[in-house]
Amino acid sequence: QAANVWNLIIMLAVATMLGSAVSSTEVGFVSLFDTLLGNLFRSRGPYFLAIVGCIAAILLTNVINNGVTMTILLPIVYAFAVSMNVSPIPASVMVIWGSANGFLLPSSSAAGAILNANVDWINLKDILRYGSIGCLALIIAAAIFGIPMAGIIL
Repeated sequence: QAANVWNLIIMLAVATMLGSAVSSTEVGFVSLFDTLLGNLFRSRGPYFLAIVGCIAAILLTNVINNGVTMTILLPIVYAFAVSMNVSPIPASVMVIWGSANGFLLPSSSAAGAILNANVDWINLKDILRYGSIGCLALIIAAAIFGIPMAGIIL
């Protein structure tokens, strides 16, 4: 069990360093995304930014760890929102929410690890089938309820 704790500590340390590198101006990762996609997001508005951020978070967190997904996407979404002169909070909340909903692979989140470990209850084919449907439902729910509510509250 001690090895599992160290694996988690190392993973979080690497995720933190990756997030710092992604958001660093010297690396230029955020400015690269701004160059490639900045006009698209600025022309479509903050709702589009929040939807794309949420979809990217849901899709990425089902392939890579949710902590890593947040450290990659949050600096990018924040920079786009600031460049659009809008509050970064609604889009950032949607990225965090989307990152918390990964369960297709054991590496996605704690819920994904628990779900994939219980092969007596559910097989991998069903996890992928129903998990994909669940991801689509999460995206629709975010578009209909989450992002408008975040905009109203903030």
